[in-house]
Amino acid sequence: MNIVGWNYVFVSVGSFLAGNIVTLGYLKWRGYKIIIPHINSSSRNMTIFAIILAVVTLATVLNQEANQNETDRCNNEFRAALKYNTEVTAEQRDVNDRAQAISRDRREILDQMFVDIGKTIEKQPGQIPEVIATYNVRARELGREYDELIAYRSSLDKKRTPYPEPSCGLG
Repeated sequence: MNIVGWNYVFVSVGSFLAGNIVTLGYLKWRGYKIIIPHINSSSRNMTIFAIILAVVTLATVLNQEANQNETDRCNNEFRAALKYNTEVTAEQRDVNDRAQAISRDRREILDQMFVDIGKTIEKQPGQIPEVIATYNVRARELGREYDELIAYRSSLDKKRTPYPEPSCGLG
């Protein structure tokens, strides 16, 4: 039986005992009779009342401690998930930034090739194949970098284990 179950038992027993030691009495106040609960001052009744109070207090403390432990566990689980997701996001952002840089570099060398071809057509039309060859060399380098980046992204995806579903706060 968990702490919540024991809490119900303690409250039930305490209520039963309190019901047996509490009697209804009358209080006269300004000419009115008011019904109030009253505990006879016999030592047996006061002892039972003190025990009930102690048990309810103990049950409350234990219940609060159990709740705090569960809260701490959930907070730790949440922080671990947050840290994991932050690391994954940072890695993904780095890969995406590098992919954008490669795309930008490829556009720049393509633009430069067209500028160089435009200049070469007027002055030295025979050097157009050299301009294209220069572009192809640089484009192959960028292609290799991009392929390495894709392989790195794939290795990151394989290394990552899915984070377990949270078990806190679902009920």
